[in-house]
Amino acid sequence: MMNSRSVEAETGRILVIDDDIHVGATTVKIIESQDHGVRYFDNGSDALAYFRKDCCDLVLSDVKMPGMDGVELLGQIRQRDPDVPVILMTAYADLDMVIAAIKKGAFDFIIKPFDPDCLMAAIDKGVQFRRLCRLEKEQAARLEKALAEKTRELQELHAQLVFSDKMATIGQLMAGIVHEINTPVGYVGTTLSPWPSIRAGW
Repeated sequence: MMNSRSVEAETGRILVIDDDIHVGATTVKIIESQDHGVRYFDNGSDALAYFRKDCCDLVLSDVKMPGMDGVELLGQIRQRDPDVPVILMTAYADLDMVIAAIKKGAFDFIIKPFDPDCLMAAIDKGVQFRRLCRLEKEQAARLEKALAEKTRELQELHAQLVFSDKMATIGQLMAGIVHEINTPVGYVGTTLSPWPSIRAGW
């Protein structure tokens, strides 16, 4: 059906993990039909190795898998990049598993067999969340850079003011010294200035 997805929805790179290759192929086909880029793995270990080399915008993983299950994979991904949404798929949801997944930061749950529209709604929401997280970090980085630049300017201005204040103080000190020197010299000059005329009268 796939008619409920917004035409304004963001596209992203989706990592799909499911040990059932038929379910995996169907899931990949649905996601690719909505213009997302998809990479599929049939086990958590290979998916995690790929994720560590090339991060993605969203992870869609089955819960029950041999070896590394979906909840363990979720925890590993969270350690590397806590902003990547991880959606878990399961046909055997139980309360303990849900609690464990929530504690590790699961973004959403999809119950198998899933409805394609529900699946895409969850994926679109996750990709949008990822985009907003990225924008928030970029904005924070710009603000931090602007703050650092403004701090540098204020430090330079402060240094200039301190230098100007020191120069003014030195100027006042020098003026005082010159005054102290000129005062006795002036006094001597004033006192001695009549002598030539007096001597001329002798």
